[in-house]
Amino acid sequence: MKYQRMILLAISLLATTCYETKAQNIHKKNLTKKWKLSTYKYGKTHYKPSKQEQRDYILLKDDLTYVSLDKGKAATGKWKLNTNGKFIRLWNKKGESIRFFIQTLTLNRLVLKADLKDMREIDIHYVSTK
Repeated sequence: MKYQRMILLAISLLATTCYETKAQNIHKKNLTKKWKLSTYKYGKTHYKPSKQEQRDYILLKDDLTYVSLDKGKAATGKWKLNTNGKFIRLWNKKGESIRFFIQTLTLNRLVLKADLKDMREIDIHYVSTK
């Protein structure tokens, strides 16, 4: 019985440690850099960007503006971080916006989920560039 309690305690501690390492501090300073499109993930499968998307990126600037390349087309606008909802919202020059939920944020990796009907099941993976 004592042995089982020790195993249960060890498993609980391990689970808590793993959970805490996955906890993310989402701050503006962690987002403000150039992010290059890496892959898309649908279910358990990763997909490479198409030829048109090979050079796609988004540069989130400190002044809350952004520059992006999407399928070879440059775009600029404004962005804002909502830390409570863990999402960023991007506005284009026409004032249209899209919300991206932050799934993962590390020093070198950003995973977003677009709040669009056709893309809600797709994770968009970016890697930071220098």
